[in-house]
Amino acid sequence: MVVAVIILLIVGGGIASFVNFNDKQQVVNSVKEIQGHLRMAQTLSRVGETPSGCGKLYGYIVRSVDIGPDKQIKLIADCESGEIERNSFDLITGTTLGSNIEITFLTLHGGVSGAGQVEVVNNSGRTYQFGVNAGGEITQGEFL
Repeated sequence: MVVAVIILLIVGGGIASFVNFNDKQQVVNSVKEIQGHLRMAQTLSRVGETPSGCGKLYGYIVRSVDIGPDKQIKLIADCESGEIERNSFDLITGTTLGSNIEITFLTLHGGVSGAGQVEVVNNSGRTYQFGVNAGGEITQGEFL
C-alpha cells in the first residue's frame, strides 16, 4: 500500500511537471514566431526589398489581426501604392497577445514606428514579455 501511494505521488508530480512545461512551451513557440517575423521585417526594410507592384517602399509592418477567437500575425510591405501582404501565421492555439501590435520598420529613417512591449499570454495566464525599441532592437524578454 505504501509503495502504491509513493508511485502515485511520483506519477502525479510527473504529470503536473509536464503540463507546466507544455504551457511554457506554447508561449515560447509563439514568441519565437513573432520575433522571427519582426526580424524578417527589420531585414527586409534595411535592404529595401521592394515587392512587385510596390513603387516606393516606406517600410515593413508586423501587425496582429483578430481571426475569430485567434490572432494572426501579418508581415506587410508599406508601399506608396498601398499595403502588400508578404507573409502571415496564426498564433499557436491557446496563446494570444496582451494587446494588438502594429510595429513598422522604416526604410528611409531606419527607425521603428509603434515600438514598445509585446506580451504573449496563454490560457493558463503564463505571460512572456519582450520589447522593440525605437532604434529597432528586439529584446529577448522574460516570463512575468
